[in-house]
Amino acid sequence: MRRVKSQSTIIGSLIVIVITVMLGLAILSWGMSLFGTTQSGFNSIFFTKAQMVEDNFNIEYVYENSSSSLTVWVGNYGQTGVQIVDLLVYNSTYSYTYKCNVMVPPSGLAKITVSGNGLQLMKGSLYSVKVIASDGNTAVSEV
Repeated sequence: MRRVKSQSTIIGSLIVIVITVMLGLAILSWGMSLFGTTQSGFNSIFFTKAQMVEDNFNIEYVYENSSSSLTVWVGNYGQTGVQIVDLLVYNSTYSYTYKCNVMVPPSGLAKITVSGNGLQLMKGSLYSVKVIASDGNTAVSEV
């Protein structure tokens, strides 16, 4: 009878060990999946912040040539060129979008002259000028 009792103890111990190992593997798998997801989220945040540093541009100067012409100087302080694709001129009652394709080199300036039939600026009015890069970053200045 002692033999049967000792065998059941060994088998019981083996079952407990197998269950423990399986639960440990399941928890390890879940933890590694969670770590991978978190790491990819951090990489995405880091890439966005790094892109913002690389695309460090600003509106340096805006000059109103006439009621239908505006000159905007954009400076790039980043390490890569910035592609400007849109320029918006707006205030509370007026909005004008100018499509352009201007490359601002690293540590350089670019001149954008906005003119067209749709641009109608009123003397003495306050306007905001917003430039939009191809990656969605923006810079805003008031005129």
